[in-house]
Amino acid sequence: MLLPSVTVVCSHFFPPWNPSDEAANRGKSVHRLCFERATLPPEQWSDVPKAQRGYVDAFLEWRDLYRPVFHVEACETHRISEKLGVHGTPDLVATMGDGIIAVVDLKSGGAPPYVDMQVPAYRRLLCDTWGKVDHGAWLILKANGGSKFRVQDATEDGFSWEWDGGDFLLREVEDEA
Repeated sequence: MLLPSVTVVCSHFFPPWNPSDEAANRGKSVHRLCFERATLPPEQWSDVPKAQRGYVDAFLEWRDLYRPVFHVEACETHRISEKLGVHGTPDLVATMGDGIIAVVDLKSGGAPPYVDMQVPAYRRLLCDTWGKVDHGAWLILKANGGSKFRVQDATEDGFSWEWDGGDFLLREVEDEA
């Protein structure tokens, strides 16, 4: 059975989000550079192009401030959940300083309108395919080196979806966490 991606399901409920090719390519590159800095020793890091230094500096500042311990085996790993009816590739999974485990979705520049749905969907995907994840979060990295970090705990993602192979149905749920 061909399952939709988390992004396809979430974008179904919002106006189209069509970043330019330049923005999409920048996002892929920034993700790769941040993934390296989350999972590899510094001597294995790629050089950062000048245009992306601010984004990477923002990631490193966030990493140094929050001191996450990354679960390398779960970062940037494609996951499929027949139970949830979706597949996807969450960006980063880490134990944060307070001991909670969070999936962290990286955004370079801005966030699509469906990010409030996408992050908890990744959390649920990981819970079904990897292990307990307490929170979903997103980190918006800015070209000027600034960032915005938001954490959603499991009580904020009171939604679920059903997919019948052609249409998505969004419904609220009391507690599936």
